[in-house]
Amino acid sequence: MDRYQEQQKDVKNNREYDMLSKEIEFQTLEIELQNKKIGEARAGIEKRLQEIEECKAVLDDRQQALAEKKLNSTISLQRPRHKKRSCAKRAKRLKFRSNRAC
Repeated sequence: MDRYQEQQKDVKNNREYDMLSKEIEFQTLEIELQNKKIGEARAGIEKRLQEIEECKAVLDDRQQALAEKKLNSTISLQRPRHKKRSCAKRAKRLKFRSNRAC
């Protein structure tokens, strides 16, 4: 753009001056357009960064819930199975006794 302004000072006729004026105006508009695109891109980047942070928070929550589920499942696997069987046997006995009373 500076080059066109320097050339504009050394013009020889009106047509050349008009052509350079239009070129300067076009270049100025082009710069404004590119600055607008840069601003939009920066806004898009900020939006994406926010989305990433939100997704990371959700991921952390889900990983924590998964870890708790794994811990609970390992605890339930470690419980002796004979207790479950004895409870079932006891329930059958109680049912049998209650049927006898009737």
